Parts: sequence; structure tokens; C-alpha cells
Amino acid sequence: MSENSVHNGGLVGFCNPLLDMVARVDAGFLQKYGLKTHDATLAAVDQMPLFKELVKTHEAKFLPGGSGQNTLRGAQLLLPADSTVFIGAVGQDSNADKLREAAQKAGLHTDYMVSPDKPTGTCALLITDSGNSMVADLSAAQTYQLTHAQRPETWDVVNKARVLYATGFFLAVSPETVRT
Repeated sequence: MSENSVHNGGLVGFCNPLLDMVARVDAGFLQKYGLKTHDATLAAVDQMPLFKELVKTHEAKFLPGGSGQNTLRGAQLLLPADSTVFIGAVGQDSNADKLREAAQKAGLHTDYMVSPDKPTGTCALLITDSGNSMVADLSAAQTYQLTHAQRPETWDVVNKARVLYATGFFLAVSPETVRT
């Protein structure tokens, strides 16, 4: 079976694939990067170094993420095998490989557009004693183009789907894909 084939009716979703980096940090780490507990934000330029620091100085766990990809992974647990395909943009890097591997393990088929000039998006999930904070760097995820969806092999999957799902996050990235 090809990477993006859909069987059993099909649920196809569009969103921003992100590699989640989950780690326990202290309040000082949040303060250093101007973050608050119980918050979710896109990373500002001055917050970008936190991703490398998190990996270097904390025991970060890596999990596949992004709202839509998480939703489809969960749906695949409830549906017959080979029922879901996730579509989004990733970089040409080891983080994209980690996402593909985790999706395959969960039975989720992927059809990632590869953006060679940007790294795969990441999301730091920072756990503290007083609450959690999330900060995301969309990077390659925000480069998705309608031309990828219009490729015959992708368009065929989209047309065969019983259900199409696009998150509001994806609408901000590629409204033309959602409109089509």
C-alpha cells in the first residue's frame, strides 16, 4: 500500500504537523523566555533558542503533534485499519522522519509536502509545578501549498474520502487549499 492510500471509507485531515518536545522545567525557564503557565503561543524571535536549550539541558520526550495530526491518530485507533490520511508540510530533516515513524506506528498514513528550506515545526510543551506552557515554531508547517493537494495521487485520496477535516490552524496557513 502506498504512503497515502485510503481504505475503509477514509478520513483525510489537513493541519500543521509538529514534533512535540515535552519536558519538565522550572519557573525560571519560563521566565527566561517570557512565557507564562496555562498559556499557548507562537514562538517570537527571542524565544527560538529555547527549543535547542530544551533538548540540551532537559530530558525532553519527542512525540508527534499538531492538533490535526493528533486528532487523526486518535481517530485511527477507533476506525478500521487504513482509514486515515494526514496532510501537511514538514522539513527535510530527522524531525520529519520521527513524525513519519510515529504516524506509521499508529496506523496513520501521511502525505507530507516537504519544504527543503525550513525545518519541521516543533512545539515545546513545558511542564512546571504550577502549570503547563506551550510554545510553537510552525516553520515548515506554514509553507503548505495548494499545488501539493492538487497532485493526482493526493487529489485522488481527497476525492475518495468520506470525511475531510481541516483545522482552523491550517486555515490560517493555506486557506486556498481549504476553499478548494
